[in-house]
Amino acid sequence: MKKNWLVFARREKCHHREALENLHFIDWTMEHNNFSIGDIVYIYPTNEDGIKFKTEVVAKNCERKDGYYWVDKNEIDSYPTYRLELRKEYFGDKLSEEDLRRYGFKGGQSKRHPLYNKPEMFAYIETIFNDSTHIKVCGDKVEEQIRSGQSFGYGGEGDSHKELKEYIFNNPNVIGIEDYTEKETEHILLSADRIDVWFKLADGSCVAVEVKSHKSTEADILRGIFQCVKYKSIMDAEDKVHRSEASNSSILVLGGTLSEHNKYYSDMLGVTVIDNVKIVK
Repeated sequence: MKKNWLVFARREKCHHREALENLHFIDWTMEHNNFSIGDIVYIYPTNEDGIKFKTEVVAKNCERKDGYYWVDKNEIDSYPTYRLELRKEYFGDKLSEEDLRRYGFKGGQSKRHPLYNKPEMFAYIETIFNDSTHIKVCGDKVEEQIRSGQSFGYGGEGDSHKELKEYIFNNPNVIGIEDYTEKETEHILLSADRIDVWFKLADGSCVAVEVKSHKSTEADILRGIFQCVKYKSIMDAEDKVHRSEASNSSILVLGGTLSEHNKYYSDMLGVTVIDNVKIVK
């Protein structure tokens, strides 16, 4: 069951606001914390007058990427982190400590650790964030990352991506593919796009599999959804010029969990997503 959390971001340690505004995520140390992917984490910057950000846990065991925003670089810890991606920002004045106290928040030492077992308080917080007044929805930030080229690098294939790709190639039954006649990694389409894993089924149809590892960002996964749309369209176009009537398809395979944000896109576009695929050795 997914949880709601409240955490307190200390300005003297890290400039979390700037990190969220520029990166659209922050990395939160996993030590002593028990977040799960899909959990919602509300952020209360201690130098401001209340809760300002709603984020979602989209990955764990991440290498820290927000070190630039730490005040003392010597204090940057080496622990693996949870990645908290920005969902909404609040500009109002109804989530102050005084407001939260009316719903069970005790202040004081409560600010030292993440809070989660406060159903009445979180119901109130969510009501405020669901009101369009003083709210900036940040889902489009993910699209902005893609358009600006921030969401992914061009430095070659990572080990985690390669490992998951090869696992799917060698174990297609994991994603429901049993009866195939051909398979290939890095299959090249006539558009010169490369498909991570490609299968030709016994009925003549083809399946394009796009792979995103557990380290993939929200933006990279969204990019993968649109890549699946593209691959199917190109395979259909190839069949048309070759006078084939096969019914092609595409699948996005995730090593991590599909977020609610990206599920909206995949549902709207009819893209099949298989998430939480674990490599069994």
